Amino acid sequence: MKLHDSKMQICRGVARNPILFDAFHRLGITEKIGSGINRMREAMAARNIEIEFDTGDFFIVTLARQTVTPQVTAQVTAQVLRNYGID
Repeated sequence: MKLHDSKMQICRGVARNPILFDAFHRLGITEKIGSGINRMREAMAARNIEIEFDTGDFFIVTLARQTVTPQVTAQVTAQVLRNYGID
């Protein structure tokens, strides 16, 4: 669970299951508590994508969809088809 202070833009990590987190950390599956949220924020900011976290009863991540024009859709579709040899 992440606790977020929106004024300071600081995230503090809280392990919901400390025993499971410790096991994953020892296996090298996780880095440290709280590192993922900040990395996600930075990655989305670099791509101008809005991201929102809700840590109520469930952990929910919402990404704002960018507006895509029909021209962009046609260009991307053509590129995908070419990449897969479906011209």
